[in-house]
Amino acid sequence: MTTATTDQPPERPARPAAGPGAPLPSPGQAPDPGTSRGGLLSWMLLGWVLLLLVDLAGLFLGRGPSPQRNVWVLLSSLALTAGLDALPALLLPLLLLLPARTLIAGLRAEGGFAGLLPAACLDTAVEPERLRRSSAWRIAASPALVALGLAWLHLAHWLLANVHDHRLGAAVWVCAAFTLAAIAWILARLGAQLLAPRLTATLLRPAPQLVLVLLPPLGGALLLLGSSWVGWARLPWTAAGALLGPPALLLAAGALLPRTGSFPRVVRLLDGRLRWPLRSGLTAAVLLVLLLAGSWSEAIRLVHEKSWWAAPVLTVLRRATDVDRDGFSGLLGGGDCASLDPARHPGAREIAGNGVDEDCNGADRSPTQRSAGPAPPTWIDHPLVRPGGWSFVLIVMDATRADHVSLLGYPRPTTPRLAELGARSWVFPWAYSPSATTRFSMPALLAGRSPSALAWRRKGRNLFLAKKGNLLLQERLQRAGIFTAAVTCSYDIFAPSFGLAAGFDHYDTSSIRYASERSIEGRTSAQVTDAALRLLEEIGERRFFLYLHYMDPHAPYDDPGGATFGTTDIDRYDAEIRFTDEQVGRLLDRLLQRPDADRLLVAVAADHGDQFGERGRTGHGRYVYDEEVHVPLVLRIPGAAPQRIEEPVSLIDLAPTVANLMGVRHGWERFEGRNLLPLLHGESLAGPVVVETWPFSAFDERRVALVQLPYKLIFDFRSRSWEAYDLLRDPGEKHDLYPELDEDLRAPRQRSLEAWLEEHRLR
Repeated sequence: MTTATTDQPPERPARPAAGPGAPLPSPGQAPDPGTSRGGLLSWMLLGWVLLLLVDLAGLFLGRGPSPQRNVWVLLSSLALTAGLDALPALLLPLLLLLPARTLIAGLRAEGGFAGLLPAACLDTAVEPERLRRSSAWRIAASPALVALGLAWLHLAHWLLANVHDHRLGAAVWVCAAFTLAAIAWILARLGAQLLAPRLTATLLRPAPQLVLVLLPPLGGALLLLGSSWVGWARLPWTAAGALLGPPALLLAAGALLPRTGSFPRVVRLLDGRLRWPLRSGLTAAVLLVLLLAGSWSEAIRLVHEKSWWAAPVLTVLRRATDVDRDGFSGLLGGGDCASLDPARHPGAREIAGNGVDEDCNGADRSPTQRSAGPAPPTWIDHPLVRPGGWSFVLIVMDATRADHVSLLGYPRPTTPRLAELGARSWVFPWAYSPSATTRFSMPALLAGRSPSALAWRRKGRNLFLAKKGNLLLQERLQRAGIFTAAVTCSYDIFAPSFGLAAGFDHYDTSSIRYASERSIEGRTSAQVTDAALRLLEEIGERRFFLYLHYMDPHAPYDDPGGATFGTTDIDRYDAEIRFTDEQVGRLLDRLLQRPDADRLLVAVAADHGDQFGERGRTGHGRYVYDEEVHVPLVLRIPGAAPQRIEEPVSLIDLAPTVANLMGVRHGWERFEGRNLLPLLHGESLAGPVVVETWPFSAFDERRVALVQLPYKLIFDFRSRSWEAYDLLRDPGEKHDLYPELDEDLRAPRQRSLEAWLEEHRLR
């Protein structure tokens, strides 16, 4: 009997349903090609949109592009961000979507989300004895891991306090980490053995066990957040949202969107008809955007500072396109004008007059081109110059920004005692610190030189003053036979190993210990004044130089008087300034009662300022905007008429001025700061002021600023971008004038700063 045959092809198996109850394909079953192709492209586009939204929020909410900005800069910033976000958008779905689908499959096998909690805490399928042991292990391991975390924090604190070599510190950290992990494992195992026989049926249930497992980590986290190591105010909430937001949204989309019926069909339809045009067009657009938008330095700066995802991609692409490995790329605004010549790049030293542009600034430097800074200061003869006659007291209020000083117009009465001193002194409303961190500003102030002109030694990524090659003010005065002394507050840079102690006959370090950004330990301002008054009694009638450093205004902010102005960080910061001002006033009262008060020079200044979210950050050390580097400066010179000097000055101008008044003539060729004594004759000061930040430790940026009223010009090394601000009309530096600033105003300042950079390269 024969079987009838037909020419019809065999019937195709029915496509599985895509609804919520549809079974997932088995591991050996090939996925549906339409769904996988459409799904992959759609998830890539979805990831790109999510990353772009996060970065655009950073650009706009973080004081990025605004309607006042040049429209081309705005469009360029958006285009560059969109292009750079495409690269991580290709990777996020591959890294997150497939694991999400696997997790969903596992959850469905366990009975859905409702079965996740019991499955994590209690496995009812195992025998009771094994269940008891595993439960005891979970409960014991939780506090053991918390103890391990706290031990690591204490180890980090000790390393930062005692080990200044980062390579040695890393080695100690790794060895100790293995040791501490082994101890935590042993403690957890011992705890499990002790707990297992004592676990009752109640403790084996999911709810009590969940509490016992989660309570120690949550308690440890709350303890950490409330401690001085981290603190609620220092948590990078915006960074956490930017980093965790897109992955969380993708995970949520991976869990929800594939369960809808319409979404996969739309994706398959679009992908089937537009797949190759979409892919090729997206690739071409990304490449075009990168090449075109990368030439706008202003756009690159905004992306570097405000974008959470695009900024690291830009850094990676620059490194990848650095063909000659000189540290600079010829694309994406990297600034390399000779991509195949490692001797020519923005960091190279320019050889004047050889016809070659070594540093890629667009022209060969003329042999006669002057730098931004003035010529070394010269000695000035004046009746107020008293060799053997003056003593000098230098008072530094840490982290005190000029716009929070009532002497300079701040509405809150933060510095009434300083205002009393200012009524009989020189007041400088436009004084600038040479840098935005104590590590650089104080050595520069005492040396009368820019930080990059000093001699430094490196330990790991940190910088310390070199033992040779620097000449500080106290060393000059000590050689002149003047007694030199310092009373410091807390902070590790005042330890003798840093180098500031050179030249001091008496260096009070009794309060010095490591102090983190959230834990300033050591003397308060009242204790600094007490120690200074005791020292003044011991000095007697000798000529002296006394340097006092008051740390209280530095973070963390703690109102000594309760709620002087309020309870916010700014309120407590102002209260710290007020408290320090009171203690400085107590010292000034005693100084002005001394028999030698008419032979006593007094300077009150700040080493830097502090940010309170102006650039989306808090703290200091990274930027050269006014909130970090514009500081108060008051100089009392008995016999000189009080005046308010409306010219920009730098704290490095103080050392040559005091040296001149005190009759110290040697080593003047090593000063960079200007001598302020021409102001006695009504003359004007020559040259602008330059401020800089340096890359060290966790600070990896270098920025420089030139202040020549009314404008400030800023150059960012990392993004190779320029900014310009009118400080008189825009004291908050919110509106960048560089794209629209007249060339006659911009070009001389830019050339002057470029020449200064030529003479102040990092070593």
